[in-house]
Amino acid sequence: MLLRGVGVFAAVALLGAVAGQVATAGDDSTVERTVQVGATTLRLTGDWRMVDATTLANGPARMHVVLDPSLRAEGGSPARLGGYRGWSSGSGTVLPTTRGMLRVSCDPRPCQRAVRSVSVTGAAILAPAPGLALRLRAPAVLATLDATRASARTALAHAAAPSPATRELAHRLAVAHRTALEALRPLANVAGAASASAAGASTAGTADTAAAGTAGGGLVTALERSEGAYDQLAGATSARAFNAARDEVVATDRAVEAAVAGLARGGAPAVQAPRVPAAAPAGGGASLLTLLLVLATALLVSALAPASLRRLRARRTACDIAKPCVVARRQRTPIAPPPTYGRWNEAPRGPDAAPEDGARTPTTAWSSTA
Repeated sequence: MLLRGVGVFAAVALLGAVAGQVATAGDDSTVERTVQVGATTLRLTGDWRMVDATTLANGPARMHVVLDPSLRAEGGSPARLGGYRGWSSGSGTVLPTTRGMLRVSCDPRPCQRAVRSVSVTGAAILAPAPGLALRLRAPAVLATLDATRASARTALAHAAAPSPATRELAHRLAVAHRTALEALRPLANVAGAASASAAGASTAGTADTAAAGTAGGGLVTALERSEGAYDQLAGATSARAFNAARDEVVATDRAVEAAVAGLARGGAPAVQAPRVPAAAPAGGGASLLTLLLVLATALLVSALAPASLRRLRARRTACDIAKPCVVARRQRTPIAPPPTYGRWNEAPRGPDAAPEDGARTPTTAWSSTA
């Protein structure tokens, strides 16, 4: 009964393994491919092949790889892709890079685990953090704004009264501030929402989260004030209104510079190193044929073992009834008796000892005659 139970258990287990092999026959994790999708390089497990410029296919599964330079995607639950930390958004996973947000999505079922490694040409993959998109986008936007301010502010500083030239310069600066504001406001709103979400999840929050939200909001507020001040300066028609508007411009310019400095104190975004995933076992496990052979052997053993045990028990019972049984015994070689030299029954020895039977009478050189 014990062997039969073991056989049945082995049969059930192996049937499950066979079913698993059949179910995953189209997803061979032992095959690895390196695929280039635009600027993104992916090392994938499975027979993934290009379908179009951004889509890969492996049987019915589809993987969509998009590098979005807009840097607007941020937030979501933590997730991993190719050993890197990122965000989960819907059916996709997002990694922040210095060239934009890399999004990998799958259908009809998740397939991100097939990504063994990922890299973007000419870019570094960054550590997720609140306000990351704002900190990445702000330097380029503020550099463009500063180039316009540098040329126009000098001419405005020497003007004593409004003129067509001063109005044109003030209008140009107002447009430049408005353009920067439109580019950074959505990112600042995302940073503020992420900051509030993180603070709500933890009673204390973190210093970096609070700093990101404060710097983003402060920069947006300063840009809004500066835009309004330059609009007011462009519309001034008297020397008194012009001077009052110019004083407001100086104050808002200082506020913008302070907000930019606060954003810069956060430092450059951190580059993250990948966590190397465990290597797939060589060989990929047992084949379907091997599993079927093992299953057949287990079933055969479970079928024949009870009959063999019954015959063995019957033979032992018959041997116990019909005594003595013919049992092959190992012939033992008798052990020779030990030598008797020096024992109590040994014949006497020495000059005066009696000769042994059949022995020659010993002669000695020191014997005398009577």
